[in-house]
Amino acid sequence: MEPRVATTQEVREFYDGVFAAGEIRDNELLYHWIVRLLGARPGERLLDVACGSGWLLHAAARAGLATAGLDISPKAVEKARAFVPGAEVVAGDGERLPWPDASFDYVTCLGSLEHYLHPDQGVREII
Repeated sequence: MEPRVATTQEVREFYDGVFAAGEIRDNELLYHWIVRLLGARPGERLLDVACGSGWLLHAAARAGLATAGLDISPKAVEKARAFVPGAEVVAGDGERLPWPDASFDYVTCLGSLEHYLHPDQGVREII
């Protein structure tokens, strides 16, 4: 018997439950460190794929970057929009980004790609 594969809707509902109960995040210093590692300059554009509650977006915005985020969970998107009001945050699938190619100077995806139904497609979108 073949193992059952989750649907996008099931994944969305799972993460809505996670974000309704709390959030997923690392130490806040990690997000600031990542922004510094990028060498990003104020005014450059950063997209965080699977942005969750927006912690990396927050760090990037504090460094002067224009920020955008995408998450499969509408609940996470709601939290990110409240946390980083200046960011463009949308609900969507990281395997099908809604922006044209080359729209950003930096694209991040922290600790999420392994949860995609088709991680290879997610990598192609990030590239």
